[in-house]
Amino acid sequence: MIALDHSGTGALHELVGGLLGVFGGSTEAERRLWVRALAPLQAHGCDIEGACGIWLREHAERPLPHDIASLATGGGQGHRTRDLVSTIAVKHGVQLRDIYAPTRGSNMVAAARQEVMAELHATGLSLPQIGRILGRDASSVWHGVHAHEARSAQIVTANGGANG
Repeated sequence: MIALDHSGTGALHELVGGLLGVFGGSTEAERRLWVRALAPLQAHGCDIEGACGIWLREHAERPLPHDIASLATGGGQGHRTRDLVSTIAVKHGVQLRDIYAPTRGSNMVAAARQEVMAELHATGLSLPQIGRILGRDASSVWHGVHAHEARSAQIVTANGGANG
C-alpha cells in the first residue's frame, strides 16, 4: 500500500518512479522534481498515466518531464479528451482502460474506440495526434473514423432517415 503525502502526490511519485525505472532508475530528488512538474497537470485532469504509456510505446529514450506534460495535455486538450473518452465509454458500457488497450477488444469496445476517434477528429485533431492518444497508427484511426461514420449512417437509415 502506498502512503500518500499531504499533497496527494504519492501515486504520481510511484508512477514516475516506475516510468524512470524502465530507463535505468532515478534518485529520490529526481522523482520529486518530476512530481512537482506534473502534479499541477494531474490536478487539472490531465492523464499523466496515459501519457507515460504513450511514451513507452513510442520511444526508446528516457523522457524529460516536459515530454510527458506535452503528451498529457495534448496541445491543451488533455482533460477535454479524457472527458470525451470517459463519456463515450459509459455510453457504450465499456471500461475506459479497454478503449486505450493495445488490443482490439470486443465489438462493443471497438465501436466505442471508433466513436472516440471520430469525435476527436471532429474537434480538429489530426489522425496521427489521435493515434498517439489511443496508441494506434494513423491508418487505424482513419479506418476507425470511417467505420463509425458508416455505422452512424446505417443507424439513421434504419430509423427512417434523419427526420424519420
